[in-house]
Amino acid sequence: MEITVHEKHTQVSQDIKDLAVEKLEKITRFVSDAHLVEVDFIEQPSKNPEQRFVCEVTVHCKRNVIKGHGEGIEAGIALDLVIDKVERQAQKLKSKRVSRFHPRKRDPKTHALVPDIDLAALIFEGEDQDEEAKVVRTKEIDLKPMDAEEAALQMDLLGHDFFVFHNSEDDKFSVMYRRKDGHLGLISPS
Repeated sequence: MEITVHEKHTQVSQDIKDLAVEKLEKITRFVSDAHLVEVDFIEQPSKNPEQRFVCEVTVHCKRNVIKGHGEGIEAGIALDLVIDKVERQAQKLKSKRVSRFHPRKRDPKTHALVPDIDLAALIFEGEDQDEEAKVVRTKEIDLKPMDAEEAALQMDLLGHDFFVFHNSEDDKFSVMYRRKDGHLGLISPS
């Protein structure tokens, strides 16, 4: 990530420039695809002394641009204000990106994205009903012998949360499943 510092109508000390670079390098924990960060320090004539120094930060990401603007009595104060704003925007962008592809936000039947409000209703719908569960679909599969690693790979390729396979290590039928923590589990008969 490249960080450039520009000065317009002012001279900023090297300490403040180094502080800006140090604080803005931490932005990659929120947006790892940031490739260019521009920092502009501007001194402008103003009747209000709190608006004398302006610091503008622009973060160029792969598909997004994050911009922030802070004003203060000194360049350091303006820098602190703008960094807080840019970090909040980066956190918001990261949460949007994560929520867009988070596996728990998909309908288990259709794999369509489900808004947060409808997620609880989807999970708990039909709990109060006394209707007995019935088999609505039967699927036949050809099981070839494979080890647990190959079963995990097949499960990921198919995009399923579980996979039934003939375990070549113990010559028994086993089930590989994805746990809520993201790791894998293996069920095999004793």
